[in-house]
Amino acid sequence: MPAFDVAALRQDFPILGRSVRGLPLTYLDNAATSQKPLAVIRSLERYYSEQNANVHRGVHLLSEKPPPPTKPPAPRSRSSSV
Repeated sequence: MPAFDVAALRQDFPILGRSVRGLPLTYLDNAATSQKPLAVIRSLERYYSEQNANVHRGVHLLSEKPPPPTKPPAPRSRSSSV
């Protein structure tokens, strides 16, 4: 079993590149706020800079179509009463 690469994991979280009192930041409190990996930060930046709109509430291009989903939609159940 390969060893757990803590340095590689820390690189995914920009805030963990900081030092606190001369030591690398260790952040364990995720009860209210968890730190975001770079992939999430980039995805949010892309959304807010390229896709942010009030979907179906306007008459402009951005509101006509929702942004691509981040995960596949859940299967719909069929109702026999329809």
